[in-house]
Amino acid sequence: MMKRFGMLFLVCVLASPVLHGFGADSRETNLVSLGHVGLAISQLQPALHFYVDQFGLKEAFRISFPDGTPNLIYLRVANTATFVELFPGRKKTSPTEGFTVNHLGLFVKDLQAELHSLKDRGYPLPADAFEKAKKVQVDNSLLYFVKDPDGNKIELSQLLLDSLQVTSRGKK
Repeated sequence: MMKRFGMLFLVCVLASPVLHGFGADSRETNLVSLGHVGLAISQLQPALHFYVDQFGLKEAFRISFPDGTPNLIYLRVANTATFVELFPGRKKTSPTEGFTVNHLGLFVKDLQAELHSLKDRGYPLPADAFEKAKKVQVDNSLLYFVKDPDGNKIELSQLLLDSLQVTSRGKK
């Protein structure tokens, strides 16, 4: 009897990953969230100054080549599981090869406060930045674009309660 129970238990354990998805909507995904965006950068120090010193991201870890030069650097966004991944020395002058990222989008709690923080940390904002950032966009969010030292566009978005990103939650 105990042997049969043990065999039944083993079959259930082995079948559980298969049974878990049985009957589930085939359109459902196992994706959880954005993990990271990898950016090719030309020089590490100006990029770290921008992302760490001015933006406030924290270096989580780095992986170096055997000769000790940095291969990639992971920067954590706030206290989340989302990262900006930097690849130093890989910025191409012409984005004709492969996939090109249009921009990196980051959600902020308060767009005006974030712009003041960037300005206080030495990021050069144009005089009309704060006024432009007050304009409600077509998706009912507030946004403003800045650029990193390599010209990569960074969209800072503040989601309002009636933004399409907020109101679309839970819709199928």
